[in-house]
Formats: sequence, C-alpha cells, structure tokens
Amino acid sequence: TTRIIVADRTADRAARLARPLQQSGLQASPLWDPATVLDRVAETAPDLVLLADQVGDRDGPGLCRDIVARGGMEAPPVLLVLDAGLAGGRVRALESGARDVLSRGAPDDAAADKVLVDRVRALVRQHREQEQWRLHREATLRSAVTGAGSGTDLPRATRLALVGATEAEDLRVRSALSVDSTPVETVPLDEDAWSALVTLWPELVVIRLGADPAAGLALATRLRTDERTRRMPILMIGAADDPTTLTRALQGGVDDVMAAPLDDGELLARVRALMRLKRYREHLHDRYLRELSLAFTDALTGLHNRHYLISHLDAALARRRLSGKPLSLLMVAIDRFKDVNQAHGHPAGDRILAEVARRIAGNVRIFDLAARLGGEKFVVVMPDTGAGTTDLVAGRLRDTIRAEPVRLAPQHDDDPSLEVPVTVSIGAMTDAEDLKRPEDLLDRARGALDRARESGGDAIWSSPAPVS
Repeated sequence: TTRIIVADRTADRAARLARPLQQSGLQASPLWDPATVLDRVAETAPDLVLLADQVGDRDGPGLCRDIVARGGMEAPPVLLVLDAGLAGGRVRALESGARDVLSRGAPDDAAADKVLVDRVRALVRQHREQEQWRLHREATLRSAVTGAGSGTDLPRATRLALVGATEAEDLRVRSALSVDSTPVETVPLDEDAWSALVTLWPELVVIRLGADPAAGLALATRLRTDERTRRMPILMIGAADDPTTLTRALQGGVDDVMAAPLDDGELLARVRALMRLKRYREHLHDRYLRELSLAFTDALTGLHNRHYLISHLDAALARRRLSGKPLSLLMVAIDRFKDVNQAHGHPAGDRILAEVARRIAGNVRIFDLAARLGGEKFVVVMPDTGAGTTDLVAGRLRDTIRAEPVRLAPQHDDDPSLEVPVTVSIGAMTDAEDLKRPEDLLDRARGALDRARESGGDAIWSSPAPVS
C-alpha cells in the first residue's frame, strides 16, 4: 500500500528509476512532467516523492523546494537521487528541503537498488508515524477539545551528543555546527554510552561507526527500544565503502545516515533538517497531549474512551478514503468477566481491567490507538495494516494477556494475595470498501468477537474466517 511518485527527466529514465521499487512490492508511479508531479502530490498524498536531479525541464532541487513550500511540514518526504559528480549537489539538495539524497547507481546495480529501496522504506516509516500523530490531533480537534495551550512552544536550545568520534572528527563536527552555536558533548562508544546519553538528554544523537560497527548499531537499537529514549533523533555516520551497515541502521530505526569523510555543509544541512522534524513532531505530540481532556480518557484504565474512539475512527476513515491504505480493528473482550466480579468483587474486576488495558497498550505500535469501548471490551485501531499483520498482533495480545495471571491485593492484612488467570477473546477485521462509518467498523469487529466467544473463549476470529 506504499505509494511513491518517481520523477526523472524522461519517461524511460523515470521507469528505470521506479523499477527496483516496483520489484520490491512498492507502488511507484513514474512521471516526467514537473507540473504533473506537483498536481499528483496535491491530489494523492503519496508516502514519498523520489526526484532525479532533473525532472523534465525543471531542476530537481527546485521542484523539491516547491513541493515542500506547498505542503510545509505535512508535505511527503522527498528523496533526491543525483548523478555522480555534481559539485555541491548533496548540500543543495538537503537545503531545498529533501529528507535525504543518494547518488544514482549504475543500471542493474543490485547493491545500489537495495540501498535505494531501504532508504525509501525508512523515510516512509518515519512519515507514517508523523502522519498518525497528526491524525490523533485531528481527532482531538473534531471533538472540540481546544481549551488548553493553543500557542506554539518556543523551540528549546539544541543539544547534540557525538558518540564514538575520533578527536579530529570531534573538532570537525564542532567547527561545522559552530555557525548555529550548537553545543556538542562527546561520548565514548562503550558499554556506558546509553547511560551517558540518558544523563545528557541531547536533542540529537550522532553515532560514528568505527572499527566495531556492531557496537554503534547495538547502541542505536537500545535507544530505539527503550521508552525513555525512543524518540531521540539519531544520525549515524559510517564508512562510504560499507553501505550495508548504513542500510541495517535505517532498517533498525535510525533517522538518517551519511558517509564519512564528513562534508561540513552536508552535516550541517542534515542536522538542521533533523531538528526541524524533531521540533515539529514534538509540537504535534505536545499539543495533542495538552488538548486531550480527561473527558476523552477512561479514568479506570487511562486509555481513550468510546467518545474519543468514534472521533478517531471518523478521522481515520476520512484519511483512508484519501490514501487507499487499509484500516484494521481488534475488539478484545475479557472472558467470563461477570464471573470474576461475582467471585472476587468489583474492586478485583477493576484491577483486572486496568491490567489488561496496560498489557494491550504495551503491545501495540506507538501510533496505534487503544481504547476502552465499555465494560470489559477494548478496541485497537491499526492504520496502514493489512489482514496478515492484524492477525499476528491479535495472537500476540491474546498470548501476552493469558501468559501471566493478574495478582489481586489481599482484602485484609492477613489474607494471602490472589492470582486470577485471565483470557480474552478477540474479533479481528480489516475494513472493506462498503464500510463508511465508525459504527460499521465496530459492528463488523463485534460480529467477529461474538464468533470467538461462541467458540468457548480464549480465541481469535478474523472476519470472515477464524484465526485459531
């Protein structure tokens, strides 16, 4: 479902540039007229625009500047592919607003094609995460929760941590960034690097891969997987003759990569681009959190409530009609919940609801929506997700919830604590063209849930067929 516009100076060149993306299962549309490119971006909201250094009679960086100017921070990311040997081309491309820039590989160069595809996938992933934060914000505004903090925050001072660099590279980085008065803290690439970064709390982490690239990749992975540091932007610098390692870094969630030896102008442009993106994401996230009133949060579980869920689904369906990307739902219900309340009391039931909600929220993506529908039922909304992934997530949620009983506090000081096994039934569905309203999505997921419960519970039913 990834949609990409590919533009080059002629039809044949555009088709060749699009071919490795198409062979990787991406929807890449080759174009060669700059006016058509601008119109298609506005009409179709693609996931990414891939531009050559020349598109028809237009300069590629100039066309990139037009795309970014029209869409602002909501414009799709632009990846510029330049012919080798263009003096100053990389810096100029980044300054035009491109999210990344690559040198064009030779025809049928499998390694260059793989780098291109991996860069595209990394940029699309980042764009979709940003898109979902925007969707959260739209849902909040649709619900008229606009009372708190409508002003724009002033950006904080940049703090950059440089990890694993040599003394000469340290001086080079400080010199390149001195034009922005950017303070740079040097951190050794060792077993204490992650703890040092948590203490410094930089706005941007630059990791220099040295003789042991695995150490830098491991640090990036920990930054990405720990809740405290997962939103820190990461720029990784590696060897020009080792594109495979830089590709692995992008696949692991690094925001940007560049090859040594360092070019001062390119480094400055990439740092500025990452900081603009970071501040925009923070703006979306902070405004969303400030404007989300308690009226749209379930007090017991801390998840969104039904009112917000309906608003979010309405916005998600509108986005789906524009993009054509799948929208999937899971409806999760605790099995025999009434029996639990009768046997252990309503406080125990509340404790189980809160714990199940915590396990659901902890096992979905950061931009998925987990909400309490009411009673013992929960809903997970998963944008850009097809049926296969939906079923896998449903299985993971069911296994996680049943893997460990919920421990209940004793009612009296001398009573032992009680462990209650909990299972859930899950109805999974991926939307179809005939579903136009939030209630339609919920009804279809509810039908699948009913089939799962009828099978005895602790089961998943995916509309229209069972998963297990």
